[in-house]
Amino acid sequence: MQLGFTYPTFVFPRVKENPRLMDDAVPGSSAVYHKSGWINKDSFIAWFKMLVDFSNPFPEKPVLLLLDGHCSHTKSQELINMAREKNVIMLTSPPHTTHRLQPLDVGSMAPLQNYYEQEVRKWLFNNTGRLVTIYEVG
Repeated sequence: MQLGFTYPTFVFPRVKENPRLMDDAVPGSSAVYHKSGWINKDSFIAWFKMLVDFSNPFPEKPVLLLLDGHCSHTKSQELINMAREKNVIMLTSPPHTTHRLQPLDVGSMAPLQNYYEQEVRKWLFNNTGRLVTIYEVG
């Protein structure tokens, strides 16, 4: 089994696009903007299309997509139909259970959070008097 990852998509809490937020982002990354800073149905579908293009699933080689129970993932008939058509199997955790069930929280996100904290500390040490803002995250 081979694990594949798409380029990151950042969801920024803004109404208007600000290209500066993507300075130093991984090449191929994308950004969406929403006033709440949370993903919504439209931005998730846009990301899903990039996943399909990146992974190129077909009947003999479907893609498994692990999701939490967020409504942007589970309440879109358009997304469900697209997943079926594009050979993507969506496995969704029940709402409010990801802290117990989702392997990414413990296996990937916790180490990523620790690494990020270490890098922020180094950056703050090397940039005395400056603050980490959304412009330094990339």
